[in-house]
Amino acid sequence: MDALQKKFLDLQEAIQSNMTEISNAKDALELQREDSLMRIKVERRLLEEEKSQMTEVMKFQTKIKLDVGGYKYTTSLATLTSIPDSMLGAMFSGRFPLEADESDGSFFVDRDGSLFKHVLNYMRDPVSFDAPMDREVARDLMREAKYFGLQGLSNLLED
Repeated sequence: MDALQKKFLDLQEAIQSNMTEISNAKDALELQREDSLMRIKVERRLLEEEKSQMTEVMKFQTKIKLDVGGYKYTTSLATLTSIPDSMLGAMFSGRFPLEADESDGSFFVDRDGSLFKHVLNYMRDPVSFDAPMDREVARDLMREAKYFGLQGLSNLLED
């Protein structure tokens, strides 16, 4: 009987050990679940904030007035955001607060205004854009393209 009793106690101890392991694993999974839920809540809040900021873009009028180095331009929000990973695309995405000039409602960009017409023309229709023939203008426009993050225009001007 002693051997049988010993086996019974050993089995009982093994079962208890397994139950403890299962309980510990359950607790660890519960902590992971809570951590995951917390991260999801934070991500959801951040997403909602970004969504709210993105809807701010709708507050822009469809016509946007720009003052680029003293030159006045009027364009559409669609043009300015047509290349989302560009500086202008990001600037007018609604993710960043912008303040229009109180006197005329324009947004100031401290760049070469005489070259900006080429930037806008490229953003309006990159496929049909004709690079300026003048080498000096093309060189200066290359600098503007790099500043505005217009890789396609930079590539076009390098050719």
